[in-house]
Amino acid sequence: MQEEGLSITTQDPASGTIVGALGGDVVTTSVRRQADGSVVVQFASKPARDPALLDRISRSYDRRMGR
Repeated sequence: MQEEGLSITTQDPASGTIVGALGGDVVTTSVRRQADGSVVVQFASKPARDPALLDRISRSYDRRMGR
């Protein structure tokens, strides 16, 4: 999220939640471990002033994860 210019406002490792803001947009990232040990990462924003923001964050995440 920081790579895309967001300021991180909340980080809660216990709940797996990260919240960041950029130009009026607020993005929430949720990191959840599933029963099989895999991890699900979800990005959400509402309302999105920049509709491409979530896509850019997702692509940055994929690059960082080597995908």
